[in-house]
Amino acid sequence: MSTPCRFDDNDYKNWLKCSVALIHFKEGLHEYIDKEVNNLHADIHNTISAKLVGTSVQNQCYTCTWQDIKWNKGTWRINCQSQICDKWLSEILAKHTNPQNRNINWKNADITRWPADPYEVAKVYMPKGLDRTKNHPQDFDAPAVLSLLKYCVWFSQMIPNYNIVTDLIDFRNEVMHSGDLRITDFKKDNCIDIMTQLLTDLNIHGDVLTELQKIKREDIDINYRETEVRALRGLVHQLKDDHNTAIEEVKGNTMETRVTTETNFQVLEAKVEQLTEQYQNIKSFLANNLDIDDKDISDNIHVIEKEHQELETNIASVERRTDTYVAEIEDKKKTKQSPVLEGNYMYKTC
Repeated sequence: MSTPCRFDDNDYKNWLKCSVALIHFKEGLHEYIDKEVNNLHADIHNTISAKLVGTSVQNQCYTCTWQDIKWNKGTWRINCQSQICDKWLSEILAKHTNPQNRNINWKNADITRWPADPYEVAKVYMPKGLDRTKNHPQDFDAPAVLSLLKYCVWFSQMIPNYNIVTDLIDFRNEVMHSGDLRITDFKKDNCIDIMTQLLTDLNIHGDVLTELQKIKREDIDINYRETEVRALRGLVHQLKDDHNTAIEEVKGNTMETRVTTETNFQVLEAKVEQLTEQYQNIKSFLANNLDIDDKDISDNIHVIEKEHQELETNIASVERRTDTYVAEIEDKKKTKQSPVLEGNYMYKTC
């Protein structure tokens, strides 16, 4: 899509509108998220305090880390000497929509601050790869906020039609991972309807709903140049974050992990292929539209280029080491299955 025609393409303009609508949606949730994260924390704190009445247990641990949380006998456990982290862990799991999920992202949080910082609790329900220094609603992107709504019972119980959160997550991913940066009228309107319904379910009204309806009705004078830069910045930042997350996932896959969880690694390989396609698409788009001159976008594209090279190098390294490891395992199996005759002669097992 080149400069003369892209603003004449209705589906491209829909992609820009959806990108801006998602920004409005996320910003409209800030006050609500802040209030309810603090309410969630207070509820857990009060529950634990009630259980500790009359005990001498201290109210904060200073030694445990997320690595101390282990999956054991069908649940998550921690052996906390202060007897604090285990109680917070139990209550956090009780508020999880899927407490037996083995992919809960404990690494997001500083667990020693669970009793003191509401957002260290909230981050457990968010996707992996979060910046651990982030502790305000404005710091979190749409996937983090939507994940909190989906996986934390405190929030999900407030949404009558719980499936619309998943629908919005899927649509948001479609927008941000779009190969051609184009969205149909039907999908644009459906996306805005879902956002409007979710905000209404959460009793959020005011300017954000007005702005969403203006975008849907096109009852707004959109400066497509400014909107484009804002939307592309969001797209590039998301691509950078996705690369960071993928790099950490690849580094976390040892040779043994690759063998025992082959399906998981295949999913990761597919993700890398998808990131490669997205990276090539956005590079091609920017190369064909040289009038888009924004330092934030260009700087982050350079960062992504380096991250992409690192990602490809890391996954190739894991594959090479894994192939060697698998070959060694197969050789050991064959050796065990092959009887040895006197004189050290071997014959094939029939």
